[in-house]
Amino acid sequence: GGFGNNIYHADSDLNLNAYNFPGGNQDYIILVKGDLTIKGNINVPLGSTAIFSAKGKVTVNANVTRIEGLYSSDTDFKVAGTLLPPFFQFTVAGTIVANASLNGGAFQNERNLGLPGAINNGNTPSVRFLERPDFIVNYPDFVKQEKRVWQEVAP
Repeated sequence: GGFGNNIYHADSDLNLNAYNFPGGNQDYIILVKGDLTIKGNINVPLGSTAIFSAKGKVTVNANVTRIEGLYSSDTDFKVAGTLLPPFFQFTVAGTIVANASLNGGAFQNERNLGLPGAINNGNTPSVRFLERPDFIVNYPDFVKQEKRVWQEVAP
């Protein structure tokens, strides 16, 4: 797919509140010259794509439960957590890239689901990734991988 005029630049750090991207099979590219802080859930409708690329680190605040799209950090990608309730599982529907510049950086998971109870660290992952096959089909050509095999398997 093409990406038309939906390319946005932030010349410094960007704080992003919760956002629902519009439908209409659009591609959105957000380029951040500094750090990207995600302060709310990010939703991308079927048929559209959202790509975030930060020269600095990407931090997801402790209250964020879901982001959708492709998120690339030249350094660290950090999932912030809290030591006190409430605890929230973090879901990524899409892709996360840390250390995109290959100069050092890591995926840092600080999310904590607390002690045993209805939801806890013992039986529930604090971060989970979901595949979005529609992203693979709809991403602009410059981010598509040449070959990908995807299969749904019964549990």
